Amino acid sequence: MLSEYLKSVFGEKNVKNLPRTKIALPLYLRNFSYEIISLYGKKYVFVGGANEVNLRAYKTQKNNIERFFECEAVLVEDNCTAQKRKTLIENGVLFVEIGKQVFIPTLGVSVWTGRTAEKACELGSFTPQTQLVALYFLYKDNGFIGAEAIKEKTGLNGMAISRGIAALNALGVLKVEQKGRKKLYDLNCLKSDYLKIISEHCVSPIFKKVLLKKAKLPKGILFAGLSALSHYSNLAEPEIAEFAISKSEYAKIKNEYVTFDDFIFDDDCAAIVEVWKYPPEIFAMNGVADGYSVYLSIKDTDTDERTEAAKEYLMEKICNE
Repeated sequence: MLSEYLKSVFGEKNVKNLPRTKIALPLYLRNFSYEIISLYGKKYVFVGGANEVNLRAYKTQKNNIERFFECEAVLVEDNCTAQKRKTLIENGVLFVEIGKQVFIPTLGVSVWTGRTAEKACELGSFTPQTQLVALYFLYKDNGFIGAEAIKEKTGLNGMAISRGIAALNALGVLKVEQKGRKKLYDLNCLKSDYLKIISEHCVSPIFKKVLLKKAKLPKGILFAGLSALSHYSNLAEPEIAEFAISKSEYAKIKNEYVTFDDFIFDDDCAAIVEVWKYPPEIFAMNGVADGYSVYLSIKDTDTDERTEAAKEYLMEKICNE
């Protein structure tokens, strides 16, 4: 059961059960059950049957367990209260609650897989945070990177990054390298193959569309939609310019915007503003929102042959960059 849960989180090829060598354990450690499992090539001993042991006693026993098995110990919990989870995390105790949570910070992983989370074995649509992690790997330079690099670029917290990496691991698109106590990641496939795999889970970044007079456009607002597509291809610019803004930036000046129903179109002064689920400036270049997010925002819209050709050109360009 433990092994199957770990495979659902990290991917079957990244979890391996290891044979347990005979170890003469002292009596006070024989009340626990032990499973030796490798995650991404690193050995861990998973300790079961410790639910009734208090934290102070377990921490002492944990040190001895790690000495006997010569690897880090991970506590296996069945029904963990929210308070106990918090206490374990605050004390740096590695643990797994089957079906709900994995906390192994030395592996660079803290993943909640309860009812509200994406289950790696049954991935649906990416959350905006997971999509940002996916975009990071799409646009990053060649070479292995750690979670800190993703955080610096995207502003995501550790939990969101761990979820994103777990999702990509479940899709089998990452390779992992151990450097000291850190895990480093890189794509294990061509960019074109990566896009094919993640495309089933990526969603349009658009939260809503509103209208604004050009004179009131925020300084530095990014081109998006068909306006961005015209920058990435030879497509003519649309009659009404299209831009993107984050939800937080929109909230600051939302009283300036109007809905399509309330606006009288005037091509000379109107602008379409897409409010995005994640900040469009993170991967933008030269005043234009990133190409793949732009593609996702327009791929399902009905357009003419020239626009469809421009979409295909954009995807080819992204694959070859």
